[in-house]
Amino acid sequence: LVLLSSGRPPPMRRCCAPLGVLLAATTTQSLSFTAQSRLSRVHPARRTAPPTLGAIALLAEQLEVVRSIRPADDSAEVQFKLWENAGLNPTYKVSGSISGEPSYTRLFSHADWREYSGTEPLERWMRAIVTWRYSTVLRALWKLSLLAALWAYAVASLPAALLPRTSPVPMSLFGQALGLLLVFRTNNTYQRLAEARTLWGRAIYLTREVAQGVATALLFDRRVASKEEEMEGAAEGAAASCRYLAAFSWELNAKLTGPTLPDDILRALFTAEEAEWMAAQRSRPLQLLGALRRALHAQWREGNLPTHVHRKLEENVSELNLVASSCERLFSSPVPPTMSRHVVRCMVLWLHVVPDAGHTHSHSRCSWRSRSRGFGYSPSDSRHGCGMSPSTHSCDAAVAHSHRRFGLPLVLAGTMAPSAVGFWVFVTSYVFIGIEEVGVQVEQPFEIVPMTQLCRLIMANLEEAFLQRPPPGM
Repeated sequence: LVLLSSGRPPPMRRCCAPLGVLLAATTTQSLSFTAQSRLSRVHPARRTAPPTLGAIALLAEQLEVVRSIRPADDSAEVQFKLWENAGLNPTYKVSGSISGEPSYTRLFSHADWREYSGTEPLERWMRAIVTWRYSTVLRALWKLSLLAALWAYAVASLPAALLPRTSPVPMSLFGQALGLLLVFRTNNTYQRLAEARTLWGRAIYLTREVAQGVATALLFDRRVASKEEEMEGAAEGAAASCRYLAAFSWELNAKLTGPTLPDDILRALFTAEEAEWMAAQRSRPLQLLGALRRALHAQWREGNLPTHVHRKLEENVSELNLVASSCERLFSSPVPPTMSRHVVRCMVLWLHVVPDAGHTHSHSRCSWRSRSRGFGYSPSDSRHGCGMSPSTHSCDAAVAHSHRRFGLPLVLAGTMAPSAVGFWVFVTSYVFIGIEEVGVQVEQPFEIVPMTQLCRLIMANLEEAFLQRPPPGM
């Protein structure tokens, strides 16, 4: 450097120029090594960002605070607590909360798949039977099934003279129509669940696309990194975009699951004034997308975002807006309640008719006790033409008469004790009301979709895009 600064002739200066370049490169490498050694002693989240970008280091701290606010445990107990804190009843929703069985309320891993469907059928069936007492469906409807069984027991104990005459044909048609109603309603509710999960999968994809596009253009573009002033402004824009995307996912989650809208996430990511203004808005997710658009537009106006990149990011933000609107549509518009009420009323009618099926005169010699003793073959009684005893022959006639009197021979009150009638009505009501109940449980799909885990997945994607600086050449 001294030689270069001296007034030597041009040939000598050209001869010493390589020496100056070598000394400058050595000095830059030494300073870079010193900076890296200091950065290695900083928090791991800060270590991934360049040391000159204070906005990214602040962003790392804010994202760490957000992670500490929301639990990172995926166990059923944590899901149970989240439901209780939201003012909801997890007993009928969070399956596997006691038994530890895999559930749709948690994202599956390889271990979950092995436990769910990677075992032998006998083991899988035995596990389902052993954990039956923890079933959310059983907890939800055992009272209804018990009431139906008690009513059936009472009706089966009455004399047949008190019951009206009817035919099995209407009840057969009734059962077919009821089955169609149940299948149609349950299919609609599960389509809502599938659409909700698809929408959140789309949200994960779009936030990742926006994050990678913004980070590539504003943090890793060599043209922007060559100018220190532009690099600081680009880093501020990238950090703001990351904050808006992170807050968008959590706020959309809070709006769909409710019933309260906490502002702890907003206060962790923004200033007090910004958080207060955002919390007062009618739709926080849409306002956050609007703020993201303004941030991207400002970077485009400053020349940090190329036109084609800005256009692509605008399309992705528009798709995020559509995802939020579709989620709001699913939340605010359930399966028509008229259909739900009609299914319930038809179930009530059907269950009230079931115990009457096949009821016979309880005081006749064809009662369930006498017929249990009377059925049999007697060669000496072949004069009756059917090889049965007289008591058996008269019983068959009475049974046929009973079929003409009452419908739906699902349970024959005249062929079994009233307690058996009550038992079979309990089982039948559990099956049919259970079909209706599984539809009710998933009708509000955002109570079943693992929203907290999906938001944490979005957070992980954002941290990978903005905080993990790739090595040179990648």
